[in-house]
Order: sequence, then C-alpha cells, then structure tokens
Amino acid sequence: METGVNQLGFLSWYSPIGPDGAHPLYYGMLAFSLASRGDRIQATLENAGINLTAYAVRSDRGGIWLTLVNKEATRDARVRVTCPEVSVAHVLRLTGPSLTSKDGVLLGGAPVSSAGKWTPSPSPSERVIGGEVEIAIPAASAALVELK
Repeated sequence: METGVNQLGFLSWYSPIGPDGAHPLYYGMLAFSLASRGDRIQATLENAGINLTAYAVRSDRGGIWLTLVNKEATRDARVRVTCPEVSVAHVLRLTGPSLTSKDGVLLGGAPVSSAGKWTPSPSPSERVIGGEVEIAIPAASAALVELK
C-alpha cells in the first residue's frame, strides 16, 4: 500500500505481509473481507460496561455475519445472540497474545504466511437453542460468527 510522501520527501509504502508473515493489520483486513460482504443490519448490544463492539451484516446468501470485538485487555465477555431464524452458528476467532501484539496473531487458529497463504482450522459450531446462542469473547480478541 502506498502511504504517500514521508518526512524525508520519499514515496513511502507499507506491506501488511512481511518476510515473517502477516502483520496484525492484515488479519483485520482479512476478517473484514470475510464478514462484511452484504448489507449492514441493525445489531443491538447491551455491553454491561465492557469495551465491546458488535456489527452485523446479512450476506448475499441470506446468512448473517456478526463481528464481535472485545477491546478489553483483561476482561472476557459473553455475548448472547437472539435471532429466531437461526439454527447454526459457526465461530472464527481472531486472537493474539495482547492488544498490542505484533506476533502470534491468528485468525481461525492459523497464521497467514509470508506468501499470503491462510488455511484456517474448521470453524466450530456453537449450540443454538430456540434461536439463541451464547458466544465467549476472550479479552483482546474478536469473533466472526456466521449465523445460518
């Protein structure tokens, strides 16, 4: 990515994938590319004082993608999702050692290689009962939840 002219008057660039693999920014870009296709829909979140955000998108295939981000450094969160039309929930997790980690970041339990190759582990299903599912969001992590 070209970043413009730097303080020395040279054209600067930044690559989210380096010789040692992907930088944390790339994992966010990858997560966004997976869970943001479609139309944004309203999501109501009662966060009980936790620094937690939620976004919802109805995909072109009719499913719903939730992006849940726990920005707390030390507090885990549990999110209860109510969506009567849902019977299956698959979770893909974005994790790292801390909110400021430069290494050890994974999406779907897998790293992105320096060649840009990413092979996530199979997404586990969460138990859905009567259109409700409860999802754990550990501190300093995010979850992409595909609801079908």
